[in-house]
Order: sequence, then structure tokens, then C-alpha cells
Amino acid sequence: MGDTMTPVGATGHRDEHFGSVARSVSTRRIESLLEQSVTGRLVVSLTDLASAAQSSTASAARMAVLGLNPVDHRVSVDVRTVDERTAFEIVWAPATAIVDMMIDWDLSEIELALDELCGWLEVEPAVAYRALERLAVMRGVDVIVERGDKVVAQVSLDLSACPLTAVGCPAA
Repeated sequence: MGDTMTPVGATGHRDEHFGSVARSVSTRRIESLLEQSVTGRLVVSLTDLASAAQSSTASAARMAVLGLNPVDHRVSVDVRTVDERTAFEIVWAPATAIVDMMIDWDLSEIELALDELCGWLEVEPAVAYRALERLAVMRGVDVIVERGDKVVAQVSLDLSACPLTAVGCPAA
């Protein structure tokens, strides 16, 4: 599924809405399920999600998936057209959490050990790596991961160029 993963919803950040799709209680429940997963991955159908996210129907689950932040979530199918019984994968990478943390701490650059990043994000290393990989492909963000005795990540953020922070960018 890996490389075929596509973002869901419209772009958005720091808002309760992504495009015209509101983050519903069901969307937040899906986010919670992903955060509770050690791998940050779910393989489910819309029918499964309707039950797990306490949505009333598969159609409501479909809307909940569309409400996920496309920066942090990838879905292996076009959720708008997938059959409600077909299993698909949702993968979470908390890239926006790293950017938010840097902004909160007024940092344009940060260097920290991977285990520190994991503790801060409250995730396993695979999820933290995925978030760094997601950031590394964004305009205005430079990511270097050095492997040695200790894995260290360096993140540099250009606030005026990063689509998560730049004024006038759709995801800002």
C-alpha cells in the first residue's frame, strides 16, 4: 500500500475544518484510534470504522475519514468511492505536531534525539520517522536524520515557505 497512499480531504491546518469537511466527533475518534495504535496504522473498512468510531453508518464513517487532516493522514483508497466493506489502510504521521511544537517554542531549527521526539509526540519510533519523512518532502522544511550511537533528527523550518505556516498558503 505504501507509495499508493494519498492524502484525504482538502488541505488544512490549525482549524476544525479541512476544506468544507468538518472534523466531526467521528473524525476525532478515528484520530484517537490511530494514536492508540503502536504502528499509527489501521486496516479497516468503512463498516468497521462505523462501529469503531461510533458513527451511525458507513456513510458517516466515510465523511469522518474525509475529515482527517491530509497532512498527517494517508488513505490507501479513494474513500469517496470505495465499497463500504472493502478493507483499506489509514496511516498517521504527526508532522503538524512537530511544526506546532517548533512554533510554540519559537524555534526555526531544532535538533533532538529520536527517543526525545518519540517521548514528546508519545509515539513509537516508526511513527516519528514517518512524521519526519512527511516533513522532509515539504517546501520550506529541511530534515536531516543522523544515525550513530544515537539517532538524531534536525529540522529547520522556513516559516514563510512552509505550507503549514506561510501566510496565504492553503494549509496555513
